[in-house]
This record gives sequence, structure tokens and C-alpha cells, in this order.
Amino acid sequence: MSKRETTPAAERGGALAFDIDGLLEMNQRSIDAMTRMNTRFYQNMMRVHTEFLDFTSRRLRADIEVAQKLTGGGKLDDAVEAVYGFQRQIISDYADEASELVKMSTSMAEGSHPGSRGRRQKGRGGRRGRRQRGRGGSRG
Repeated sequence: MSKRETTPAAERGGALAFDIDGLLEMNQRSIDAMTRMNTRFYQNMMRVHTEFLDFTSRRLRADIEVAQKLTGGGKLDDAVEAVYGFQRQIISDYADEASELVKMSTSMAEGSHPGSRGRRQKGRGGRRGRRQRGRGGSRG
């Protein structure tokens, strides 16, 4: 055995030999599912970021407004009322925003947001479908 055997992979400098087109074809459904999942993820993140930016913009405008009231040279009572109203509004705004973010997160987790287009199908992808198969349900 003085002669060393070579394989196609070894002849190409150690690269693995496989048919990339065949691999892609065989896994196309999985690739499509991952692409849809990633698309929905980024759509959801854009929704959350847009909501957060809108909220931040509203809060910054309110901050500027109260600062203008406080520096306007009005009476002490007016300044106290401006700060009191501002603080009351902060509590309300943050509670409302937290509620909105929880609703958005829940909707996204359940797949009922507009980006999902109601893709849940019986026996495919939904929790019930997987549980049924695991408990002796039929496939297909």
C-alpha cells in the first residue's frame, strides 16, 4: 500500500464534495419557511421601533412644552400647575405605552399581527398540529 488513495474531495484540495443545487432543492421548503420567519421578524421589529420612536417623539415634545411654560415668566401657581400636569401626563403616557407594547408583543407571539396573514393551518406549524402528531395523530 505504498500508493495513497485519493478521493474527489482530496483531489480538490480538501473541499467537501456535494451537490449544492440538490441540497437547495431538497431543503427548499425549509429555506422558504425560514425566509418568511425572518421577514416577519424584521417587520415586527420595524413596528416596535416605529411605535417606540413615535412615543419618544411625543414625550420629547411634551418636555419642550413644559420647559417653555416654566421659562415663560408666569406666576408660581402656573409653574406648579404645569409641572403637576406634566407629571400626571408622564404616568398616563408611560402606562399607555407599556400597554400598547404588551398588546403588540402578544399579537406578534400569537401570529395574529397583520404580517402573519393568518398562515396557521391545521396540522402544520400550529401547536395543535404538532401535539396531535406526537400523540399518535396522523401525518399528512
